[in-house]
Amino acid sequence: HAILEHYSTGFNFGHGSLCMRDRDLHVNNNYGNYENNLNTKIVYTIEIIEIYIVVKL
Repeated sequence: HAILEHYSTGFNFGHGSLCMRDRDLHVNNNYGNYENNLNTKIVYTIEIIEIYIVVKL
């Protein structure tokens, strides 16, 4: 999955490889989506997030 919509995450790319849960940003390769290019299981604390809406006039 490129972008996964799931009720428990704010955003979710690569089936959990880059996702937001609560105030945490999770970076991992648990499902092997990125071969060995992403060899980490780091969790960062998010301080601020900005959201934009793009509309076509």
